[in-house]
Amino acid sequence: MTHDKSVEYLLESTILLLVIPENKDSKGILTGKLFEYLAAAKPIICIGPKDGDAAEIINICEAGKTFDRNEEAEVAVYLTELIDKWKKDGTLKIRNRNFEKYSRKNQAKELSEIILKFQK
Repeated sequence: MTHDKSVEYLLESTILLLVIPENKDSKGILTGKLFEYLAAAKPIICIGPKDGDAAEIINICEAGKTFDRNEEAEVAVYLTELIDKWKKDGTLKIRNRNFEKYSRKNQAKELSEIILKFQK
């Protein structure tokens, strides 16, 4: 499917699933999908290293929870909590705006400031 179509599905979703591949470098994996998920401001269920970079960003942004691969029961509990909240409130929108610092616009601004700093 096209990227545009995948973003369309993403925006129609209520809860987002991010799976970090299991390998020796998995703690440092940051996919573009994570940042698209953050911009969508919807809860993320991340399956991957709880001490990884993706987990840290999800925590900073209060955008969901990260679970190890063997935590099926914990995922089920969290998913049930989200569903109950959705039934009660009718929305699961992430209200914390910490994710904005990871936007492409903000990242470009920060990079520009670093470059300008070294040009002086």
